[in-house]
Amino acid sequence: MQSAAKTAKNGARTPRRLALPRRARALTLPALLAGAVAACEGPVGRLGPMVRVPAGSSELGGRPAGEGPTDHAWTPRVVHLDAFFIDVHPFPNLPGVPVLTDVSWYEAERLCRAVGKRLCTESEWEKTCRGPAGSFYPYGDTFDPEPCLTHNEGGPFPLLGQRPQCASGYGCQDMSGYVNEWTASRRRVGRGDRLPRPIGSHRSYPVLRGGDRGMSGVYAACTNREHSHAPDMRWHDDGFRCCAATDAERPDEAIRAATELAMRAHASGRTDEAVAAACSLVALLPDDAGARLLRSTLAASAERWELALQDAKRAAALVPDLGAAALALGMLRADLKRAGAVDPLARAHELYPNDPGVAMYLGEALLRKNCPAWAAEVLSRALDLNPDHQDGLAAFARAQLRLGAPRLALDATLYLRALRPEGIGELELAAEALARLGRRREALRMVELYALEYGPSRHVEEIEERLGRPGPA
Repeated sequence: MQSAAKTAKNGARTPRRLALPRRARALTLPALLAGAVAACEGPVGRLGPMVRVPAGSSELGGRPAGEGPTDHAWTPRVVHLDAFFIDVHPFPNLPGVPVLTDVSWYEAERLCRAVGKRLCTESEWEKTCRGPAGSFYPYGDTFDPEPCLTHNEGGPFPLLGQRPQCASGYGCQDMSGYVNEWTASRRRVGRGDRLPRPIGSHRSYPVLRGGDRGMSGVYAACTNREHSHAPDMRWHDDGFRCCAATDAERPDEAIRAATELAMRAHASGRTDEAVAAACSLVALLPDDAGARLLRSTLAASAERWELALQDAKRAAALVPDLGAAALALGMLRADLKRAGAVDPLARAHELYPNDPGVAMYLGEALLRKNCPAWAAEVLSRALDLNPDHQDGLAAFARAQLRLGAPRLALDATLYLRALRPEGIGELELAAEALARLGRRREALRMVELYALEYGPSRHVEEIEERLGRPGPA
């Protein structure tokens, strides 16, 4: 019996149409691509578990015996297919992680390309589902609600690989029910039973296969075809799996596709999609410092700090003279207040001696390590290169205060305040330098003028409390 909650009178579900997000930093993919990103952190490579389906002719289409007529299947036909590979599980094709759903056809097609694969044609999909025996369900010719996730209206999806009993004769799981799966094939709307039409055909919609967890009977059969979704629609029960031709293991093309997707996604603000593509690139080039550094950068922009640190460390180890890798590792450790920031930053400073930004990061790290003399030397060099480097001026002032040189600290902070008068940190440094020079009243007056200009705040009150009340004139 077909799910009434998800179907119209002709058996086709009526999905909602969702416009693709237009915000500058909106994610194109839902659910933070948790499964896709997890794929790059586990022991399984970029392809995940795949099976090889041999070349040969297969009978496709038709309906199981005892089922009523349906327009959701081909009329029986014999189709010859070359050998191909197909994912064992829906994307991200890794046992023990969540399935990716609520994804449009465009997003599914792009993600398959990013891992060096493609969407399956519906002929490939059906042949795999029916297995060598050509059965109508992965487990036989008669519908059974137990082996697969069918006739189930809600709740979270089981993790991938949790139903090994729902495996076809070729070993692929969850091809009946579970999630409807996008394919590369399309059916022209309103023209009845037709062979798959190429992408871009007029008024053609992509074909989905397998039914979903709410389907049963003929609608959960390997022959079932769903074609009511425009390619930009998303549905909470729609997913996909990927295929690859046996002669299509082309790392050069996969590398190019993954790199381009990562850069395009990053430029569009789709940070998690960018990380997922960079994961594919690292899986292709695990010992390439450039690939590691790219993923580190993208992971940091997505606030995936541990992955960013891991890749920066690996890149620096692969190429010790790669200044960008040393800098990335040192900056990440410094920003996250982790130990070990000084050594990579010192190495980056050696490689980039004329970069004031590198010197500033090294100086800050040295201050945290309680090495103010070395920090002052490094920062002084940075300010010779760029006297207006505001973060460098602030770090230099802190170093001089540590060294007991409040006059030099005051000179730096007064110049810094001229560049950034609204900065509360700059005000605090200048007030401390004045207080150490015995000019507390002048420091308090400076704080009062700041409060009049920019308004009172708790931070201003704290500075005043540290300075205390002025004594008699």
